[in-house]
Amino acid sequence: MPKRVSAPDYCLIARSMDVLGEQWTMLIVRDAFFGIRNFDDFQKSLGIARNVLATRLAKLVEEGILSRRVSEADRRKVEYKLTQKGRDLFPMIIGLSQWGAKHLRRPDELSPFAIVDRANGHGLAPVEVRAADGRTLTPFDTVIVSAEGTTDTIRANVPPLRNAG
Repeated sequence: MPKRVSAPDYCLIARSMDVLGEQWTMLIVRDAFFGIRNFDDFQKSLGIARNVLATRLAKLVEEGILSRRVSEADRRKVEYKLTQKGRDLFPMIIGLSQWGAKHLRRPDELSPFAIVDRANGHGLAPVEVRAADGRTLTPFDTVIVSAEGTTDTIRANVPPLRNAG
């Protein structure tokens, strides 16, 4: 994967996109959440070129998002499973699904599936950002502040930090 040139290394969003932002990557992660485990099933589900799929799977394993092991049921096959790092992407997958349903669904389009609570079959509440005390936060309720890793270079390049103490 080519190195990012437009975003500084200290930006964790940019670094996250370096790992997750390539075409197909989040769809592979989505399919892993849906229980797909082997190469052929990922390929069939996505219709992705085999060489691209192999590259994306290798990157997800290298980044510790998926684990790769020989199948116990069929020693000729390899299984991919989400690691804890991969399972931590669950809120993002649900959030992307909910955002798409809200903003990208055509007016006459019905949803082809729903993600529901296994315990009771009910739909999921919208993904929200919450304060430590449980309050729901909007972008207007948050602010960027200096943290222990702030350097003079970062302070000079991040407008909200330029005049922060």
